[in-house]
Amino acid sequence: MNKHSPGSRKASSLLRSLLILLSLPILSASLLAQPVPSKLPGSTHIFPAGGKIGSTVKVRVGAECIPPGTRFHLSDSRLSAPPLLKTRSLVRGEKSPRRIPTEIPITYPKEWLSQLTIPAEAGPGVVYWKISCAAGGTAWRPFVLGTLPEFLENESNSTLQTAQEVSTPVTINGQIFGERDVDYYRFSLNTDELIVCEVLAGRIGSSLDPIVEFLDATGKKLPTTICHIGSDPVLALKAPESGNYFLRVANISYHGSASHVYRLNLTHQPMVQAAFPQGGKQGTSQQVQFLLLDGSSQGTLVKQRVTFPELTDTTATSFQFQPNKQWQATTLSVNRHTNQSEQEPNDQDQQAMPIALGHAIHGQFASETDQDWFRLATEKGNHYTITCEAVAPLYQANPIITLFDPSGKKLKEVHSVETSGHTKFTWKATKDEDLLLRIRDLRFGALGGFSLIYQLHVASAVPDFQLHIPSQHLQVQQGGKATVDLEVTRSGELLGPIKITAGKLPAGVTLESLEIPANKLKGKLVFAATDDAVATSQAIHITGVATSGETVVERKARIGHLGVDSEGRSVGSATLEQIPLTVLHKPIFRLYCAEAYLYAHRGSVFPYLMEIERQAGFQGKITLQIGDRQNRDLDGIEMHEVEIPAESTQTMLPIYLPETMHINIQSQSQLYCQGYATFTDQHGQQQTFLAVSEKRNMLRTLPPVVKLKAIDEQFSCPSGARVRCRLKLQRTSNFLGPMLLTLTGDRTRTDCSLEPLTIGAGQTEIQCDLQMGQLTGTRQLTFRATGQMAGQTVISETTVSVTVNEQQP
Repeated sequence: MNKHSPGSRKASSLLRSLLILLSLPILSASLLAQPVPSKLPGSTHIFPAGGKIGSTVKVRVGAECIPPGTRFHLSDSRLSAPPLLKTRSLVRGEKSPRRIPTEIPITYPKEWLSQLTIPAEAGPGVVYWKISCAAGGTAWRPFVLGTLPEFLENESNSTLQTAQEVSTPVTINGQIFGERDVDYYRFSLNTDELIVCEVLAGRIGSSLDPIVEFLDATGKKLPTTICHIGSDPVLALKAPESGNYFLRVANISYHGSASHVYRLNLTHQPMVQAAFPQGGKQGTSQQVQFLLLDGSSQGTLVKQRVTFPELTDTTATSFQFQPNKQWQATTLSVNRHTNQSEQEPNDQDQQAMPIALGHAIHGQFASETDQDWFRLATEKGNHYTITCEAVAPLYQANPIITLFDPSGKKLKEVHSVETSGHTKFTWKATKDEDLLLRIRDLRFGALGGFSLIYQLHVASAVPDFQLHIPSQHLQVQQGGKATVDLEVTRSGELLGPIKITAGKLPAGVTLESLEIPANKLKGKLVFAATDDAVATSQAIHITGVATSGETVVERKARIGHLGVDSEGRSVGSATLEQIPLTVLHKPIFRLYCAEAYLYAHRGSVFPYLMEIERQAGFQGKITLQIGDRQNRDLDGIEMHEVEIPAESTQTMLPIYLPETMHINIQSQSQLYCQGYATFTDQHGQQQTFLAVSEKRNMLRTLPPVVKLKAIDEQFSCPSGARVRCRLKLQRTSNFLGPMLLTLTGDRTRTDCSLEPLTIGAGQTEIQCDLQMGQLTGTRQLTFRATGQMAGQTVISETTVSVTVNEQQP
């Protein structure tokens, strides 16, 4: 029996309906909410992402929201580059196919021309670069210094037939620049000759998630040995026969852009995939097993006696080892400890291997179910530092270290993937007891093998600390303050306060007095800039000093950079002591517009009113352009650059809405524009400033009012011929006026000319004469008709395919 009466059910239904109606405005507001793009400058890439030592390299610097005249900075003074980015690159990459637009935020980075001079004495390795202007600065990005000959990709090389030929050994620099772009390279090998391809993408901060394959002369994929350094693959192939081979590079998704950069090191020497034991005590020698990546399915194990050198640099922990020219050089660790290898069986807690303080243990996850247990004798009140990390050269292990008490209770667990591959913690013993350490890989139960190697070290903890800044760059505006988190890792009995100071601060910038209290693991850096602080960007140092008894410990803070992959791997160190700090100039103008929907026809140029609020006494010229960051796909929309005269506070921004925009895909266009200007600050320095509009250009599109079409959609002719082409205009009653017919595109590619032709008012049939050049082959010609309607420019385009043949004698 229903215990609710009909009346109560009706009341309940009315109440639900009322609640739904009341919630509609909230839902509408939520649906209308759109992400606001960041308005600070940002770097995206550099191409090429490295260069050969002893050379000068022309580069394209990728960035968003930066004006012409942005400053370019290098971390190493031995390298040199022009101080300003002045000239835009005209490279546009591979043409992207049209696709349905999305309402997902998207960026359109620009590239700027520059060059780097790399002296030979710089040696192989990595340096870092950043950019800055009066509106802000960026974090460091890596630039790799190599020793191999360098090769630069040149589009189009997106098919086997257009593959670029390279001579090996070589470093190839490329970009997956365009949606669905694919790059092909051709090289020759002799029978059984080895080719090794090391990919650098994630470890240099690239947007690329690479797919790299070796192909035979017919384009068939070849079986290849693959391993990884972080997220970057390393491939090895032993040629089955003499002949030509191909290397294919693509992105794992269809996306591609200028920031999808890569470096490929192609060599003929086997790479050391792993070494066990991977290190030793200085001044000793021992047999080491090396697993060579040599194109065989499982690799080749080779034993080699290694002499570990005496350490002259107290901070050194590794050295380069190359027993002969037949292998690539590899990195081995060296220390002052007693070194030993783990002793199997130790897969169970009852089999735990005793570990002595100060010893370095070299371990290996030899199978997917291999885990290693160790027994550590501890004394009440003592502090112990436990370190476990994956080791060079490929850092393939992802160790998890877990500490248990004798009863099996878990006391502590640390994952290497959360700590950039370096698992370290300090433990204070609460009683005299034997603790258990379990070391297993993150992929326990699924992956194991010779190359999953780690190094474990347990020692009495000495008083020490480290400082880390989780931000990647610091910024403070003139006359303002900026607060930045500072993290502390303590070890041993260093529990007291830590005094923090800053060095190399820009003029007019100070760090407020900071002392991290005893036992605390966090602090706040507060930077203050005076009104007349110099707007600049430079590398600063943050130093901490603490005492433990009579011991004084001093450490510099470290900060991350933009060349670290998802697994914490980078070409060089994942953190730096050079901390980028940018002093922002006070804004000199702000941009606004009416954020209300306006209507414009597709195939027209709509003038959108922009308002400028000038500040800080600035009355100079301002250039408006399309924003580098948008909250949705532009779907072909363009903004024509316009210059706002000095002292003016209004202008019309021409927005071109192509007739090819998709219908009923995006409900509206919400566009951001940006403006930049050059000025001289109070210190006599020339500065450049860029501001993004604080309001969106809101447009709903209407159908086109005219459509240009080709009657002759394709034709052929001899070179040098004069050819008549027939077109037609489909007009609506909204537009009957005259139009001007022109031919668009790069004339050096089309090798075709057309005298501008006036299409009369009401005219619908057009005949025009094309003058063909001597270039043969098939190409697309684009005709454009332009007219005026009620103060707005109307544009329609059509394409014609023409095949030009050699003229017969």
